[in-house]
Amino acid sequence: MRAFLGWLRGEADHCSMAVIPTLEEEDRKRPNREHQKLSGEKTRIISRVKGTLVRLGIRNLKGNLRYAADRLNQMHTPEGVAIPPNTMAELERDLARLRFIREQSRAIEKTRVVRLEAAPLDGRMPWC
Repeated sequence: MRAFLGWLRGEADHCSMAVIPTLEEEDRKRPNREHQKLSGEKTRIISRVKGTLVRLGIRNLKGNLRYAADRLNQMHTPEGVAIPPNTMAELERDLARLRFIREQSRAIEKTRVVRLEAAPLDGRMPWC
């Protein structure tokens, strides 16, 4: 009650009020939030795969694992042993997840480009 009365008196920085966004404003932010979430998921999967390979002693994998699925069967530990079967299955599942997330991210980007081209120039971006 005291904070509200201070706000009514006009005291500077006494309390702050937030405007609740409308459903349309909140919906416009969804693609950007989803894209950020997918980017974080991509980073998490890439780090997990690289960590698994480093644990096995395989350090020559560079980049963002784009061609790792093709080269996975050819990789060996420094001792010349193939990657264990359970680890190989886990890596293949992680790389499949990574491909799926990349496809979703590309779909969001395509939708964003279409909306930008179709949006009226009213000074407001269509995704925020």
